[in-house]
Amino acid sequence: MSMIIAFIIGVVAGFLAVAALPRPRGAASLILALGVGVAGAYAGYFLAWTVGWAEADRLEGTIAAIVGAVVAVVAMVVVARARGTSVEEPTRR
Repeated sequence: MSMIIAFIIGVVAGFLAVAALPRPRGAASLILALGVGVAGAYAGYFLAWTVGWAEADRLEGTIAAIVGAVVAVVAMVVVARARGTSVEEPTRR
């Protein structure tokens, strides 16, 4: 059950990240943000479980998933801006 909650948290974090970004939005940016949010949520939950902070169906795992999703989405935006590209608009060559 906790992995399902982590997935939902990741999707919500990714969706909120795309909604909060100021530039035009596209399907590619939505899929990227959702994927990064889900990956971050799973990574946060897995790290908390590995360290021993989270057990099945406990609040600590949910908090770790939220933190992981937020950190991953923020890192995605920071890296995209540092590269001079936009998360919202895929580059065309």
